[in-house]
Amino acid sequence: MNIVFRKYINNLAFSIAFFLIAILYFSYQQSKIKIDNLHHSLQKEIILKEKDVDNYLKSLVDFYKIQNSWNGLQNKYPTDLFHDEGLAFFIYSTDSLIFWSDNSIPVSAADFNSESGIIKKKNAWYRIFLQKFDKYTIVCYSLIKNAYAYQNDYLKNDFFKDFHLPSEIEITKEKDKYQITDIKSRFLFSIQLNTSLQISEKSVYFILLFFILGFIFFSSFLYNRYEKMVFL
Repeated sequence: MNIVFRKYINNLAFSIAFFLIAILYFSYQQSKIKIDNLHHSLQKEIILKEKDVDNYLKSLVDFYKIQNSWNGLQNKYPTDLFHDEGLAFFIYSTDSLIFWSDNSIPVSAADFNSESGIIKKKNAWYRIFLQKFDKYTIVCYSLIKNAYAYQNDYLKNDFFKDFHLPSEIEITKEKDKYQITDIKSRFLFSIQLNTSLQISEKSVYFILLFFILGFIFFSSFLYNRYEKMVFL
């Protein structure tokens, strides 16, 4: 009798648990695609990236002051820095480029003559950071989002992986509702959503699985209850 009752209660408990998991997971996935939450998340990551870049720039200045030259600088940076962190560094002596950590970005003198901010190059949006001292200018390009004219399986207009944003989010330099600012609250860019976001197909399968499991255990609970009533 105790075993039957325990099975009866377990089926009910498991059905409630799976239904609850499905509902909570659905709510969580919904919150991830709300523009307000995406805006807050991006703003946080932009500030964190700015702090990382500031540390890099300080280390570069310190490197030169200690060495009194740029010799050996190439060994200081991993070759996959741009891939891993979305950062590329260039050093100019007056107007001459003397060091670069990546050669995939079409740099120009106009980039480092402007103030730190957002620029759109041929295939991507970047944030530019500048550090000037003596006759040198250090320029850091921080990748925000790809912007290819044509996309395929290999070229996609995705945000850099650190930002965790769907590609449907667009960047604009116009001041709009969802503005992104730097650590000093200066305007950088705005984000816009021109289409509705959908929960990913993988997440839909997970939610459906939890609902099915909940339904199975609830059906078992109802069957056990019916069976108990028949034999009373």
